[in-house]
This record gives sequence, structure tokens and C-alpha cells, in this order.
Amino acid sequence: RGTDIFISTWNLHRSPELWENPETFDPTRWERSFKNANVNGWDGYDPDKVSGLYPNENAADFAFLPFGGGARKCVGDQFAVMEAAVTLSLVLKNYDFTFEGSPDDVGMQTGATIHTMNGLNMRPKRVTPSDELQSTGWWERQHLKRGLTASGKPFQSKEEVASQNVPKPQRPDDPGNACPMA
Repeated sequence: RGTDIFISTWNLHRSPELWENPETFDPTRWERSFKNANVNGWDGYDPDKVSGLYPNENAADFAFLPFGGGARKCVGDQFAVMEAAVTLSLVLKNYDFTFEGSPDDVGMQTGATIHTMNGLNMRPKRVTPSDELQSTGWWERQHLKRGLTASGKPFQSKEEVASQNVPKPQRPDDPGNACPMA
């Protein structure tokens, strides 16, 4: 009683015992289950248990706690996620960013929250609606690896599956063509 306990969510969220390739940027990780039989008593992550805008402590058996968990969980978590998504979409709609320096220059400072030690230096460039959207193809490759079309839709026929081996400009039926590749 009267003792403060600090749980390092930074370490928890990057633990290779709890997450598949935790240091890799992979937004699709939330679409698939993960369980490590070597972690006694941990039920793993189950995407079918997600009940809100983001994976919660129940879906991850308390291995994912961006807003805490249980009775002391942040009451504004859903609002914070929506507010961040709206703000980020407005910023990305109007600006393109180039990272200045190297990731090692950023540094990390921890406490009750995590901060950059030296700032996250970016060079913004204003974009206009007439600027052409360029894709690196990363999302398309992720969809294809998961057995989906390049645009992320399920295949409708065997012919459609075969067409994925045809160069992209020759596949006008794929809605993913609306976004030209870089």
C-alpha cells in the first residue's frame, strides 16, 4: 500500500516474447492472432476481442497498454485516438515531410511519458490537391503477401488471382490503380 508501480509500456510493446517482429513497422499485425507458448499464463493477442478503435488490453491480455488498462485506464482513450487521426490526416493532406538527420540523432528520454531527447527534425513541404500522390508500393506488397489484391480487396475469381502476375499498368480492373506507383 502506498507504493507506486511503473510499467514500461515502451519495453512491453516491443517485447519479442509478446509480439512478432516488434521493431518492424507492420500495421497489419493487428489483423492476426499471436501467442507465445513460452510465456506462461499469457493468452496472446486475439483480434476478435478488439472492441473499439484500437486493440485494447483485453484483446492483448494486457501486453498492449497505450492508455493503461483496467479500472485506471484513461477515460479519454477513444477520443484521443480519434483526435490524433483527424489531426494527422489534416496535416498529411497538406504537407509532405522529409526526415532531417538520422534516426540515431533523435534520442529518447523516458519518464512517465516518452519524449525525443533532441527533437524530431522534419522538413515540411506544402502540397496541393494537384500534386500527384506517389506510392512506394509497400501497402500493395503487404496486401499481396496476405493473399489480397494490391488494393486490399479479396479476390473474386481465379482469373483475378492470375492477373496479379501481370504488370500493374495492364490491370485497370484493380481499384489499386487509382494510386499511381512511384
